[in-house]
Amino acid sequence: MRLAPRLALVVLAVGVVAVTAYGRALVADEALLDVAEVRVDVDRVQDARRSACAIERGVSCGQTDADAKARELPVRSALERLARGG
Repeated sequence: MRLAPRLALVVLAVGVVAVTAYGRALVADEALLDVAEVRVDVDRVQDARRSACAIERGVSCGQTDADAKARELPVRSALERLARGG
């Protein structure tokens, strides 16, 4: 992101929510390995909804081994802290 900050961020949600935000990314904080807080300065948003297509459910993801689960705990905690604004 530092070398090529231009981005297109796709947001999909249950129903017919589908948008693409185009802009620039700035790494705001790198508190944990492999995880960074990123600020996105959006230049424009494209509405990509299609009435003939609907998202029926979200993606569910989890770790399959104990070591990976242990490494994921501080990452999830950091993401939750960021979501609360802290």
